[in-house]
Amino acid sequence: MFRTLCFCSLLLATGLVHGEIKNKGWWRNAVFYQIYPRSFMDSNNDGVGDLKGKNHFKFVVEITNNFTCYYEYGSHIPFNFKLITDVNQNSSASDFKRIIEAWMAHTPSTGSANWVLGNHDRSRTASRYPERSIQMNMLPMILPGVAVTYYGEEIGMVDKSDISWEDTQDPQACNAGKDKYRSRSRDPNRTPFQWDSNENSGFSKGNRTWLPVHDNYKGLNLENQKNTPQQSLYKMYRTLIQLRNTSRALQHGELKMKVMKFNTDYCYNCELLAISREVPGETVSLLMSFSPAIAVRVELKDVMTLYKNTYSEVDAFTPKRYSLNAGYVYVFPWEGRVISSSD
Repeated sequence: MFRTLCFCSLLLATGLVHGEIKNKGWWRNAVFYQIYPRSFMDSNNDGVGDLKGKNHFKFVVEITNNFTCYYEYGSHIPFNFKLITDVNQNSSASDFKRIIEAWMAHTPSTGSANWVLGNHDRSRTASRYPERSIQMNMLPMILPGVAVTYYGEEIGMVDKSDISWEDTQDPQACNAGKDKYRSRSRDPNRTPFQWDSNENSGFSKGNRTWLPVHDNYKGLNLENQKNTPQQSLYKMYRTLIQLRNTSRALQHGELKMKVMKFNTDYCYNCELLAISREVPGETVSLLMSFSPAIAVRVELKDVMTLYKNTYSEVDAFTPKRYSLNAGYVYVFPWEGRVISSSD
């Protein structure tokens, strides 16, 4: 098993089932959860997160009923930052398709792809893609290989951009000086994890936290997303990990991608990206709308192989899977939908 604590991050592999750990290749399709220890959980109430508390990783276990730390020498996963550096809010479906294809083309047959949407050095996904947290968090879960989640992305945490000079901790921001620190600071995406609506969002019972908690914590926190009867980003994330555990298509399936274009009076040249994983007898597809204005109708037979049983596994509105009988779905602006079909 393996654990990396390199200055600021710990990687935990989730989505495993007992028995897989003995297989040295288990990590090739795992979900890795990356934490920033100072901001994950404070167990001694000094305002700084640590790794000593007994319940630090309880919610990670709840996501999929298991997790492990992996200890083995060597660098197995050279992080792929293309989803951070080469695309942005203004990128098209064709842009995403191009960088995914390029990475897959350069991944050796003996290697495994990996997909990183955010980390401790970059602005959070929900800040870079406003209103698109669900579809963007779906993407690495459907692509082949390792999916890496930076803590807080699974509930849609955003950057805290108003951290004062007095509260700044990032060395490169401090070195830039009071007039320029904001442009160099990485503190906005390192704020304490938002556990609940209690003081300091449940991160610490101390009088002061090492970085201020985001002001939106009373509404945006893990507890709220777990307990709501409606769909939430956390519920979606948990469902996708469970789907990765059980789906042959997501574990072994061939990758297929298609860009669909829609021209209407309200949206010229709007695009939808369909990403499918297929094995004989099963297909799982992600439909990502790049339309800012209208819902688009997608004929499922045009983007995936259909079998006897077709389900909507995850969408933005419904927390439970449901059967699809019409042969088509509507994908709303900036929405992502995961569809499965099997014998």
